[in-house]
Amino acid sequence: ADLVGTNLLYADASRNRVDVKNTLRWRRMKGTLGGLEDVAAGISGWGAHAVEMLERVVWVQNFAHLKPRSHFAFDLRNRDAVAALNTPFTEARLIHDLRPVARRGADAVGLARARNAAVHVWPIPSHPIGAATPSALSNGRYRFSTLGRDLALYAGGDKAQHCTENAGADICKPHTDHVPVRMRDAQKHTTVYLNTPLGFSIREDGVPICGAAPSTGALAAPSVSPNFDYAVLATQRGMVAADTTLFGATQNFSIEAVRLGALMQIINAQNAPTPYSPGLPFAAQLVLHNPHGRLALDGVTPDFGYTAGVQPYTPDSGDFHHPAMLLRLTNAGAAAAFPVSEIILRNERGTALQVFLPGLALMQPAQSLYLYVSTDGSTYFARGDHAVGLPDRNPDNGAYGAYALNHLARAAEAQVRITPGHPVGPTRTRRAVIRSLCCWDKPLEPPLITGQVAIDPERGRFMFPVGEFPQGVLSVDYRYAFTASVGAGPYDRGDRSASTITVARNANAQHNSIQAAINAAPNAGTLPVVIEILDSARYDEALLVDNRNFPGGLFLQAAALQTPIIVKPAIPGPVLRVSNSTISSLTLDGLTLSGGDVEITGAVGDIALRYCTLVPGTVSLSITSVDLELGVSACITGPLVLNAPNGSVHLADCIAQHPSATVEQPQGQSAISGANIDGDIQRSTVFGDCVLNSANAGNALFYGDLSLTDLDSSCLRFSRLPKSLHPTRAFHTTSVTPIFISITYGDAGYMHLHPNTDAALRNGGEEGGEIGAFYSAGIAWRLQNLGIRLAEYTPAGIDSFAVAALPRLAFRGNVPL
Repeated sequence: ADLVGTNLLYADASRNRVDVKNTLRWRRMKGTLGGLEDVAAGISGWGAHAVEMLERVVWVQNFAHLKPRSHFAFDLRNRDAVAALNTPFTEARLIHDLRPVARRGADAVGLARARNAAVHVWPIPSHPIGAATPSALSNGRYRFSTLGRDLALYAGGDKAQHCTENAGADICKPHTDHVPVRMRDAQKHTTVYLNTPLGFSIREDGVPICGAAPSTGALAAPSVSPNFDYAVLATQRGMVAADTTLFGATQNFSIEAVRLGALMQIINAQNAPTPYSPGLPFAAQLVLHNPHGRLALDGVTPDFGYTAGVQPYTPDSGDFHHPAMLLRLTNAGAAAAFPVSEIILRNERGTALQVFLPGLALMQPAQSLYLYVSTDGSTYFARGDHAVGLPDRNPDNGAYGAYALNHLARAAEAQVRITPGHPVGPTRTRRAVIRSLCCWDKPLEPPLITGQVAIDPERGRFMFPVGEFPQGVLSVDYRYAFTASVGAGPYDRGDRSASTITVARNANAQHNSIQAAINAAPNAGTLPVVIEILDSARYDEALLVDNRNFPGGLFLQAAALQTPIIVKPAIPGPVLRVSNSTISSLTLDGLTLSGGDVEITGAVGDIALRYCTLVPGTVSLSITSVDLELGVSACITGPLVLNAPNGSVHLADCIAQHPSATVEQPQGQSAISGANIDGDIQRSTVFGDCVLNSANAGNALFYGDLSLTDLDSSCLRFSRLPKSLHPTRAFHTTSVTPIFISITYGDAGYMHLHPNTDAALRNGGEEGGEIGAFYSAGIAWRLQNLGIRLAEYTPAGIDSFAVAALPRLAFRGNVPL
């Protein structure tokens, strides 16, 4: 920093490193619009898009500087321009605005001035969700959200490999990131957003369900690399027939996954593998191990069931030579033709691959054909004559390699699921159409045609035509926006306890239900019982921990970067009940619970919630104990009802909301109720009343009444308090009214303070931070640092302003009367 002569920024070491690293480059770019944009993205850590307002205001044409695109009257026939109105990407011309630059309502005013430069930033980051369970409605309608809520889909992440230089999509602008997916933009640039990590995808049995149909003769070169990821198939649905309609009543086939292992020899009375050399023939050194899984392609029964293998993968034996596998296609019935078809392989982690099988004119009974599988799903014959019989080619590319183009059995078309019946032409795969589904309870106009999947990214909805509903298991990948790592989400949650029992729906685990794992947990063990959920699936369960003894403690936790959702079925009772049990400590970590309350009674010691979401409006947490110790960290919760003669509750970086509290009337409904409980509330937002014995609060936003029995021993600092409260021990507190973008859980702007909010809240926390649950997001400091650097790099005669691009709430459709 001293060498390049830059002054340090405030309270953000990572931004200071970026600043020092780029100082010389930014100074070379000083005075350019691209330079301002680069500075804004680097200093704030947000997506940025800079606009020269000279090009946005209406002016009289000058023959020395003509602007052919500058029109006073907006062209309503230009659908792209109309769709970009009121976004940072609009090209509409504005009348010169003489008002001071400020935020008024949803828009910033005073920007439309020839001397201004507007730097739009997206302060709400997006987070990726993978392999989540969409919520199903009737008539082929789905929502991306597992909880059945509308949510705006976002785009973000590493875009280098998905954005060409002239892609034109919002996300492909030089410094944009974490941007909402606009309808019109997705229509024009569907390939940028669909089936890429930047945007969203819809999968059936793990394979994308819609995409561009491959053109004849335009297929990419097939992969010549052995696929090692599927040496171990999933124990549940490890192999799935992609299209069962291809197999008729006279066809009876089976497909088995067999692994390669080394020939074993006796050396010094010990079994040892034969040294492996890739250049030698197959039979000289490799053998086929027992099937690791078997799929019946039986049109006689009919049966398309999968049977897991009996022999586990043993990498410390001969298996370590080659974990790749072959597919053994066997005719288990009378002589018949095998149709061109596909199967879907799923490995132990739940990742799927669509494999393309060749057709055979005739297979005699009990004949077997062996095929190798490459990384893209292409298949290669394991025999040099491409006939049935035992393999004679090893999998390695070389003189004896099976992966040579002359051994290609069938090239992969794409990892997009082919529609039933294998049509030829544009209907071979489903096609995504981006269109509004705001009123999808009514018939769509025009209706969907065969092979289409309608997707509404602004509401997070998708829909299939009548009669073309998918038959497999659906999952979705998408990105949603939220201000900070609060509540359950795909966040880095730091240290977690090592699992002792695993649960998963989409991957290999000891159990496929959480309740089964709880029931299998050993009683009276001195070590903690850690039940870990390995995926982001939906679990329709009402959990019960009753009459159990866990002296070492009980943990229910999500695996790293996973977001499992537990939804109570339509039965009476809570979503989680702990009763009649002796538990030294109970920890919930990374879970979302919905549809019922959480009730904890009995001899439960310390209770901790980390990165959990107890969905406000459907879940409240009720604890009845003799001596209560509750710690809630980085959580979103409904009401907390604490019944104990004494105890304490610790909240840090949390949102506690009573669903009946409103912006106009937050009083009268308790978000935290514990008249005998001492509270320690730090960097949290309490929306509704808070009733405690005493409180130690810092950077806390209380929007509702705060009732403290022992007010004199309470310490309230850098917080928002109700006007009715006049504590004797208060320091730097305020009673200004907050303005939230939304108070509805699931919205991108949930509990995010609007820029119109008084600075006493936006900058009234410790060290100038924001008061409330998003103190850790550092919005105030980022904006401060951004203003410092923009002022430094803006040329003379120009004023630059940072403008937060905030989410707009979409029209959700008509509510039936």
